[in-house]
Amino acid sequence: MLLDFKQVEDTQPPTVQQCPDDINVIMSKTGATSFKVEWDEPTAVDESGNVTLLFNSHTSGQSFGIGYTSVLYQFVDSSNNMATCRFFVNVKGGNQPYEFSDVTKKEKFVHIMSLYTPTQPYFRSV
Repeated sequence: MLLDFKQVEDTQPPTVQQCPDDINVIMSKTGATSFKVEWDEPTAVDESGNVTLLFNSHTSGQSFGIGYTSVLYQFVDSSNNMATCRFFVNVKGGNQPYEFSDVTKKEKFVHIMSLYTPTQPYFRSV
């Protein structure tokens, strides 16, 4: 009796887990030009059981300068199917206005308060 095994082609990309939402930071310390930003590192799973982190543009704990920065993680499985996690880190200096419309429920909002004066708005995590 011969058993005939057919190889099943894996066409499904890995599933990314814990991809962070966009992160906004306001630095209130005058003269600061960068800030260390941390997030939970994304992971990925696949039905093949074999997923590799192929590329990450930044890592949690890096310093980010003022402005928008795209953060990218790419995962690949054993069949070369790829999955991507992408989010943005937005660092604003303390003298830049921050509009409430910039904040959505999906964003992680971090306000770094080093010097508080009554003229500075106070923000909390959303």
